[in-house]
Amino acid sequence: MVKARVKGIYATALSKLLIDHGYSLTQCSKTIENRLKISSDFDAPDVDIKDSDDHHSIIISGKKELVDNVIKILTDTLPNPIIYKSKVAVNSIYLGVVDEISEEGSVIDLGHAKGVIPGKELELGSKVLVRVINPGIKYEQITLSDELTIPGKYAILIPSNTIKISKKIRNPDTRQTLLALGLSIKPPNWGILWRTAASAQSMQTLIEEVKYLKQIAEDISSAFERENPPKLLFEGEYIAIVELPYESKCELDKIRSEVTPTIKGHHYYKSLGRCTSMLVDMAENMLSSLPRAGDSILQTFNNIISGIYPKIGDILQITHIKLDGRVFELTPGRILSVRRFNGEISFTIKRQFREGGYYDGLDVPKERGDYGITEIKVGNWYMKTRYFSSTGKLKGEYYNISTGIEFIPPNKIRYIDLAVDLVKYPDGTVKVLDIDELKRAAEEGYISKRTYDNIMEKVKYLEELLKEGKEPG
Repeated sequence: MVKARVKGIYATALSKLLIDHGYSLTQCSKTIENRLKISSDFDAPDVDIKDSDDHHSIIISGKKELVDNVIKILTDTLPNPIIYKSKVAVNSIYLGVVDEISEEGSVIDLGHAKGVIPGKELELGSKVLVRVINPGIKYEQITLSDELTIPGKYAILIPSNTIKISKKIRNPDTRQTLLALGLSIKPPNWGILWRTAASAQSMQTLIEEVKYLKQIAEDISSAFERENPPKLLFEGEYIAIVELPYESKCELDKIRSEVTPTIKGHHYYKSLGRCTSMLVDMAENMLSSLPRAGDSILQTFNNIISGIYPKIGDILQITHIKLDGRVFELTPGRILSVRRFNGEISFTIKRQFREGGYYDGLDVPKERGDYGITEIKVGNWYMKTRYFSSTGKLKGEYYNISTGIEFIPPNKIRYIDLAVDLVKYPDGTVKVLDIDELKRAAEEGYISKRTYDNIMEKVKYLEELLKEGKEPG
């Protein structure tokens, strides 16, 4: 049975989802154990899942087939997750060849990819042992180091000739035991970093692991002498970043609600920062202890949370994220109106555009005094902008198809652009744009076929509605 370690604000929902798919959990918190009525061990995980720094995505690491399996579970269950996979496995060791010298450093040919050792100028054509530091996720470059480490489940061989111990191992007796053991068994010219899971293992298990890692180090050294580059000598862990848009967060709310009281928007609010996260915890603790007062608690929570949103006259910024992960800040706008209905919130903003260039899809010039009226509904899958001349003449409408729009305090919205868009010309003609770009995103693995089909269904619906002259809700 595959063991998963899950940490972060999505831990309850993802742990429930993985258990339902036959996984076992390791290194769980007591809270998770109680909610899911399980007992977890302290063994090393086969697959690791944690939040990204901004809490809008999760990072999955492990062997390629295990990472791919978790991704399949997520894409089969959640609406519109966006997938970014590493180009190579982190901590992999390659026998590479110096291909060129660039401004960044030495470019190393790894066979199926190229990476850079920053700040070093090595001899062209020479072979070199390198370790993958940054595995090249999204549009990032693969970065390498010629300092090797060899990771195992419980120990890592390091090139420092010292013994280090995970800071998460706090018991002084355990730390002293691991220090003494490490000094007695470390290979020549290597040090040992004991990982957190080492504290729960027997002496014999740890000795066998270090012996195994020592053999790998010797095999790598031997391969350097006799093999021709480029060649993979040791495969590390693959990494994937899975972006969880608004609609994915909502589905995770439903999964979490099966095991513990969960307010609507739990994961969305949790991702917004410490203050909203504390409000969510407070409200759900009250729901657990005072279930009969649920309506009153939720009403109070919604009244308080409404204070995070901007007001008429404020400037609203727009973060537009491409499917490949590139981030653009679009022209912001001043809020003309704010509408609240059934717990949902919408903004209308006025955006002033600079002269020069053309409006995407409409093929009409941007002229002095042009402005746009943009309608934004938090959670909605498109954003509508009407473009006007300085005299108020309509130049056209643009519908940007995206993941659910999220508000980020104090004055920003964010979404992931799903490539395809629609325009409506003043004469009523409707045109769908960039379907080929959406197809490429599916082919490159950023979105699943399920997501692709879902997007195209929505595009067709919106296209037909606009052709009939109706306003989408």
